Amino acid sequence: MFSTFFSNLGCEVGSYCSEIKVNISSLKLPDREKVYNVEELTVCPKEQLLFFDIEVQAYDVSAGRSLAYNAFLEFVSFLAVLLDIGFKPFQTEENLLLLDQHVYADNYKFYSTVGSKGFDDTELNILVYDNLNGLIAVDANGQLIKNEYISITVPESSNGISVVTRAKYNEKLENIFKKRAIEDVKKSYPSQKIDKELCFYNSSPSILTSHIKFFRKIKVFEANEKEKYLYFLHACKMYNLALTVCSNEPTMLIAYLISSLDILSKTEKSCEYLKEGKSDMDKFLLFSKQYWDDKDFDKKFFQYLYGNIRSGHFHSGEFKFFEYNLTLSQSFNMSFFEIQQEYYIRAKKEIRKIFINWIEKNVLPYGDKTL
Repeated sequence: MFSTFFSNLGCEVGSYCSEIKVNISSLKLPDREKVYNVEELTVCPKEQLLFFDIEVQAYDVSAGRSLAYNAFLEFVSFLAVLLDIGFKPFQTEENLLLLDQHVYADNYKFYSTVGSKGFDDTELNILVYDNLNGLIAVDANGQLIKNEYISITVPESSNGISVVTRAKYNEKLENIFKKRAIEDVKKSYPSQKIDKELCFYNSSPSILTSHIKFFRKIKVFEANEKEKYLYFLHACKMYNLALTVCSNEPTMLIAYLISSLDILSKTEKSCEYLKEGKSDMDKFLLFSKQYWDDKDFDKKFFQYLYGNIRSGHFHSGEFKFFEYNLTLSQSFNMSFFEIQQEYYIRAKKEIRKIFINWIEKNVLPYGDKTL
């Protein structure tokens, strides 16, 4: 899920590994391409629903869905870094909704109500509220067939708890997934490098040849560099969490991005240049400078990011971007714009460039004869 328009989609990323294949497609919605417009009251950044069609080898559908779900989480962690877009699993919520009913001409009636977040998967003929209990099949008679995986934790007594779990076989859902055949999508992609720029609400990111190459290379990298691969994967998870869980918390977002770079630096913990660092901050600075692509490396800026924002937030609970000192009339708050531009936007840009530089030097050329 993310708040931007994804163009050039409907693609096969290919064999993510020898046992897993992934296709990506998007839910088609009217006027989805309309982007953020501050002049229209009811128009705001939107979520986009993507389908990740994943094929795995498993002994039954339940095991297959488990493998596919875990593969999805790993896959989107990488994709979040490649596109600078946060991805999260679809989960049902009870949302407050404002519904409008057209009366005549430009006249509408408005109703406030509560509705469940979900969608109709017309291709598989199932209703989806989440990926667990929220899958509902429809039989030939129009009856709804629920998926039932229940896990309840309740107090057993003052000294302990009791966990109750139950699973019910759902033949209709089993057959839908078992008989599902993943299609081969043949498509050409723009031949471009990974974009190092930030993705904004009015951006139109695309799958590129460099992304396809990345997913081919990353499995080779994993097979030969298991420890480095795990550090890299963990760094990507943190990057994705920064863009999703922390999307509305700027201090947390920057702190998580800095932590993602800190974790990525552990892929080179045996390198000589990192051994010069006496502290975690020193090693972070040395790593950042190693993958900085400009002549002048602003050491003081990166010290501030690590010491004041990351450590200040995690160790002292500090918030650097006015989260608890809000001014609704931001047009008169020049300090907000100065800090936003000098620290928030700049930090996101520079961390992303270092991250992508590492990928370009360590993953994309991996296995080439020139490496």
